[in-house]
Amino acid sequence: MVTLTTLFDKAMKKRKKSIGTQANGDKVPRVPTSIRLSEQAHEFYVQQAQALCTTPSALINQVLNVFAANADDIPLHDRRKEMESRLLKLFDAQKMALTDILTFFNMLHEKHGRSPLKLDDLDSMSTYIDDLILREIAEFFSWSLRWLQGKSDYINDGCNGWTWYKNQHGINNRLIELVKEYGNVRVEFFCSDFYPISQAYVDKQDEREPLYVGAIIEYDKKLPNETIITTRQCLQIERWNYWRLRHHYKQFALFCSHLAYLTGKVQVNGYILPEAVIQDLKAAKIHPIDVVLQPGWKSWPIHNYASFESSILYETEEIQNIFEDYCENKYYQSMLTSGLVSEQTFKMKPIEVGDNAASLCHQTCMANDDNRQF
Repeated sequence: MVTLTTLFDKAMKKRKKSIGTQANGDKVPRVPTSIRLSEQAHEFYVQQAQALCTTPSALINQVLNVFAANADDIPLHDRRKEMESRLLKLFDAQKMALTDILTFFNMLHEKHGRSPLKLDDLDSMSTYIDDLILREIAEFFSWSLRWLQGKSDYINDGCNGWTWYKNQHGINNRLIELVKEYGNVRVEFFCSDFYPISQAYVDKQDEREPLYVGAIIEYDKKLPNETIITTRQCLQIERWNYWRLRHHYKQFALFCSHLAYLTGKVQVNGYILPEAVIQDLKAAKIHPIDVVLQPGWKSWPIHNYASFESSILYETEEIQNIFEDYCENKYYQSMLTSGLVSEQTFKMKPIEVGDNAASLCHQTCMANDDNRQF
């Protein structure tokens, strides 16, 4: 851990090196500088300086010198080279040809009123990529901006707001926004192969090691040259063992199933992923675009845990509560308020499944539908 003490020691060791010394050995003239600190920051430096037997101004000077020296350790050329390397990794993972990359950059340039690029310009991307363009790239492909800048080793920004625990209405609204903007969305639910998921449910008290579940949302964007770019985002990854987490996870799965049934614009699938892959996703060491179905990976029947369409439902002890909560909290309501599903469609497409709980839920939904206020 970096502390002021270690920074001070490092600064003292570097004092006779590059900082304050020119290449010919002459001292660099000092430039007077004033710094305004908040009262809290000033008090902090006073206390640290007393502990190090120095003055606050001397301590601040040494700390700033260390940061300047560390910044100089990575030349600008190398930082640009690293950025280009990471951009190429992104484009390769997205399976983009050179003509697609050129089309993409020209799309951004046109948006910001810049001159179009030629194919040869791709050999020197760092000359025309600034913070604005880099931010646009990160947002378009859902990759971490700090990773592209070379400031972080985390390749994506975690769930990036895609949380389903205690955020049912929020995540439902985000999914609907994607469907309305891009037309079709695939939701891939996954669980770990660490041990059988049935055991995680039976334990209930979370006495075993966590068994993680999550989901990846996939949708397509189109470039001006009609090339399809697939975008994948990882949702919150949490424990199946804890019943509250499991309930909220099933609520989101139920919403996806319901939306798929009413619109046909959402596809729901499930997979059992290797524990190592899930850990890498949690640690943001890999991007969701790299998590594609491999030979040997088994499917996971998420429909059998929370769905209006399945006639076979597992863990029936809690499924009744899942359906009732879904209706009582009107988790379906955003389909109607957004206009994605019409009131007529909602009423005219009954749920036809054998499970009594699911049938009861749909009846409750329709009853709530008659009394709701928008």
